[in-house]
Amino acid sequence: CSGNGIPNYVRLLLSQGRFEGVKDSLLMRRISGDLDRLTAKILYDCAKAGDPLALELVDKIGFLNSVGFACVVDAYDPSLITVGGSIALRNESLIIDPIRRGVKEHARNRVPEIKITPLGDDVVLYGALAMVFYPIK
Repeated sequence: CSGNGIPNYVRLLLSQGRFEGVKDSLLMRRISGDLDRLTAKILYDCAKAGDPLALELVDKIGFLNSVGFACVVDAYDPSLITVGGSIALRNESLIIDPIRRGVKEHARNRVPEIKITPLGDDVVLYGALAMVFYPIK
């Protein structure tokens, strides 16, 4: 899930009306009940603050991420997967830990090391440079 995809997915989940305590949640108070104001940062900030709704939503996102990662593990058998992006870099325990747990449960291959990229916020810059210096032929 991306920084833009996360709020879109959360809006979809909340529009289905399957969650309790939505109106009283810290998350809804932070966005004044306006789902258009929702950002991934707000969601993860509320989860870190212990908001039950935000934690449940983050759990659902973590589950989907873990299933996707398990598919990559089963298809390619990597020894290492690094995760980047501003949301992951600032919320490691809420992003990486659920992925690790889910990959252990869902993958059929051995579980690789899964960690935050050591390249930090510069990961996109390094990727762009790699494309310039090592073009795909």
